[in-house]
Amino acid sequence: MRAVNLLPPDTRGASKVSADLGAGPEAKGGAGPFVVLGVLAACVAGAAGYVLTENTVKQRTADLAEATAQQQAIARQEGATPTSGDIRALVSGRAWLFGEYDSYVDASHLFGILRLAIESACPETLSLALAMAEYGCCLSGTFRPSTQPPFDDYCRDHVIYLKALLGQDVDGAIDHFRKKEFSAEVLVRLLLRVGRSSEAVEVFEQHLLDRDPAFLSCPDLAQLCRQAGDWVE
Repeated sequence: MRAVNLLPPDTRGASKVSADLGAGPEAKGGAGPFVVLGVLAACVAGAAGYVLTENTVKQRTADLAEATAQQQAIARQEGATPTSGDIRALVSGRAWLFGEYDSYVDASHLFGILRLAIESACPETLSLALAMAEYGCCLSGTFRPSTQPPFDDYCRDHVIYLKALLGQDVDGAIDHFRKKEFSAEVLVRLLLRVGRSSEAVEVFEQHLLDRDPAFLSCPDLAQLCRQAGDWVE
């Protein structure tokens, strides 16, 4: 494993994000199969970082469905053109795409986008980010970042978190992060996002009462109590 800078290039002063997105090592079928991932990453970064409208996100998603470069590359490998432009359909049953050095997209940018995307409230953005996190789970250890709990299994943990935000296996996600080290603030935010503010108050009272509010990455106790309806002025 090697440490990866999780900040997207644009936040590090990069001037050509779109060029970085398409960068990546060559693979058996060439970089073509995942040119779509560069566009996908740009879509999520735009929606999460620049608050694109829902209609814009839908249009970007439609543009992805029309992409053909990855279909042509797979056709060269398999002798038949896939009928879907969906990233999940493209990777399903094609483990050969993911050798030790095969990524097809700037992995550090991918991981940085996931961190931003979990703060989005747009279902379109969350769904796109989930597809990218699932793609990240296919990468070899060469590209996996070395990160701290509660996102120490970075892509898998993001898959679980993003699915919960989309209403999928919410109880399983809450249980998953309850068992993680250093997860109290992440768990509080997750519980708020899925409408369990009273449970968020309980977690805060159990683990975060002695924390300086200035250094919290989640709402403080007063804010949580107001959201849970337990605050009396």
